[in-house]
Amino acid sequence: MKHFLVWRLTDVLSVSGGLLHYVPDWDAIGAMASAGAVVIGLAAIWYSIRILRVQLRHQTELEAKHLEQELLLRVMDLAEAPYDATKLFVADIASWRLSGGPSKNPDFFFVAGKTLMEGHRRLSTATSAALHVLRRSRPRRFPRGTTDHAFERYHQLIQKVLKSNAQLLQYTSRDISQLDVIGFQKEVGSDAFQIADLLRRFTGELIARMYSDDPEWEPIEYQQVGEPNVDGAIPFDFADQEPLGRR
Repeated sequence: MKHFLVWRLTDVLSVSGGLLHYVPDWDAIGAMASAGAVVIGLAAIWYSIRILRVQLRHQTELEAKHLEQELLLRVMDLAEAPYDATKLFVADIASWRLSGGPSKNPDFFFVAGKTLMEGHRRLSTATSAALHVLRRSRPRRFPRGTTDHAFERYHQLIQKVLKSNAQLLQYTSRDISQLDVIGFQKEVGSDAFQIADLLRRFTGELIARMYSDDPEWEPIEYQQVGEPNVDGAIPFDFADQEPLGRR
């Protein structure tokens, strides 16, 4: 480009009587204008492509957040589904047994058991889908090499919830003569309700962090605090020093 400009400039200048005179060469001027237009056009194209890439990246992040939010809202809706289904099963079986159900309507036990398993299956499916998507989606909007401590804690919490739900199912596998709502609450029900409530609240905080100024990947801590409730269980609460998700 430099040699091209020098060549064109020498083409429009001439020497007469030892003085340098400007002699318009409209072809040369037109060529220079065309070259400048090409440069400006290429710069405009490059800038447009760059803006388009930024817009597409932003749109992709928004779509990913919306998908994550839908999956997390599903988890929040179903957090207590296994507890509710198990409690209902125990109550129904106890009532069925006391009313002579085993001899009058023996098929009821299998119908109730199907409803019980459906409640557990729905939460397991929701948490599995959420974990798989979040594991791949969240790191794409974080700085390279960032450890997602919040997701790690969420994964650990879901494993605790699944273990608690397994204990609910284990309780229902005993002899039907030993099933009653009060015993259920004291042995496994109260703890299962507390951990399910924590899952719902933790999930809500993950959603809130998507739209807050705090880094999404910072850890979310929780612990059992406070006085035991009427069932003797100590409720869970968050242990962050600052309000979670807000400054």
